[in-house]
Amino acid sequence: MFQLYNRMKTIVSSELNTMTDKAEDPVKMLEQYPIDIGKDIQNNEELSKKALKDKRHWEKSYESLQASWEHADEVARYRTGPTASFHVGAECVSV
Repeated sequence: MFQLYNRMKTIVSSELNTMTDKAEDPVKMLEQYPIDIGKDIQNNEELSKKALKDKRHWEKSYESLQASWEHADEVARYRTGPTASFHVGAECVSV
């Protein structure tokens, strides 16, 4: 039974390879390569534009967050006075 299965597998594999060989046209394949490369270039350009847009977005978010923290720090200093101390990490900092 196992030999029959192997024989059938070999025949089917052989037929598939023959069909693939007949379907491949070297001229058509060479014509298709520049088309595929053009699509890849266009896709990469779109991804690059998106990455730059995301970078600008995150830079603006960072700047906004930084300004927000600076404002919160100024408010905290104003409310607590000039000799306030606060914890940064494991250290206590006096202002």
